Amino acid sequence: MASTVDVYRFHRFPDLPPEIRIQIWQEALPDTPEPALFSFQKGGWEPQPLAEDDEYYNEFDDSNLALIFDYNQIKGRYFIPLALVNQEAYDVVLFWAREEGLEITYTKTKRLPVFTRHFDTHDTLYIPADKWDDFIDAPRARMREDDLLEPGVARICFTLTQLAIPDTILQRNISALRDLMDNFTQVNSILVLSESEIPDYTSECMDEIPLAWGYEVHSNGAYTWDNIVDEFRTEGLLDSKDPATKLMMKAAGKVGRDLSDEDMLLFRLQRAKITDIGVLGPRVFTPKPIPATKTQRLLQWLRNKKKQGK
Repeated sequence: MASTVDVYRFHRFPDLPPEIRIQIWQEALPDTPEPALFSFQKGGWEPQPLAEDDEYYNEFDDSNLALIFDYNQIKGRYFIPLALVNQEAYDVVLFWAREEGLEITYTKTKRLPVFTRHFDTHDTLYIPADKWDDFIDAPRARMREDDLLEPGVARICFTLTQLAIPDTILQRNISALRDLMDNFTQVNSILVLSESEIPDYTSECMDEIPLAWGYEVHSNGAYTWDNIVDEFRTEGLLDSKDPATKLMMKAAGKVGRDLSDEDMLLFRLQRAKITDIGVLGPRVFTPKPIPATKTQRLLQWLRNKKKQGK
């Protein structure tokens, strides 16, 4: 009987020179994490002194505090399957992650490495339906805490301009966008997700820091406020049969008067969808050339790590 050959394994891979193995692992590394959706997490509102040139600064007020949303406290997690192949691949991923500014943590059972990064301005804050009320009330709730009852707050500062929400928020409260405008005046772009398209994904790390979600906006248009004619106009072709799009357009009608009264220059609503759930896989399109110096640094780091027994 002919022997069965395992065509899916390269059994001589460990016999390759370490430089070649390292280059192969490097080619399998993921791309730099793209802008993602980071779920809203409680906290993040911190008091800071107002500068003297701030319009809310009062020379007769001893406190002069602003309550600022520190988005750097928001985190998202990623799984990188390559890190689970073997120790050498894990080391290559760890080196790459450190250069990309990712932090490494582990699931509660300590079995799976998870890579964490902080929210950045190119990311989008996602507000789940069950967290909407907490999000809207968060600055006022923070001002009710003991350390801010005495001095008081002169200004609430929320610098993010784009948020993402599920359509169920609009389904439950069609005036939700008006509530948003009343509390967070800087926000001028809303991505609307269909709740039915949001994956029901749970894992042992979800109760601590949520996984970051990859996303993309729909290519079939947006609903944008035109302050010249004081009405919303359609960009592209919106899917009038899509339930989430219908809710988005209906909600826009509820805030039109407010946008006109406040002379709002920009307010945009657009459908978006989830593309992945916090998994960074290997590059699948155009591999990026890896500088020889980077490979050399990686090899030296691995040698030092081996000598130190880490």
